[in-house]
Amino acid sequence: MAAGFGKDAYVEMALSFPALFEGTWKQDGRCIYADDTTAISLVHETGTLPNGDIFDNRAIWTARISPEGQIERLWTVDFDSEHCESFWERNKSPTS
Repeated sequence: MAAGFGKDAYVEMALSFPALFEGTWKQDGRCIYADDTTAISLVHETGTLPNGDIFDNRAIWTARISPEGQIERLWTVDFDSEHCESFWERNKSPTS
């Protein structure tokens, strides 16, 4: 995963996933709640690496929305963080 914080680190990480998972990376999001200041989504993320290891995660994404309508902060919480940590420990990404 991308080292660091902020928009650039997020974009670097997000753009690396399709190549890392060789086109199998998928995200299916469901809006749980949204208003002018907040959006909360349940996101199911899946992908299979070339070595056959499967990533399968559900997470809550919470976004704070600016007065201009842009996401200014994003928090994510993995439902099974131990599984995610184990997956990334076994499969170091190029952006680690």
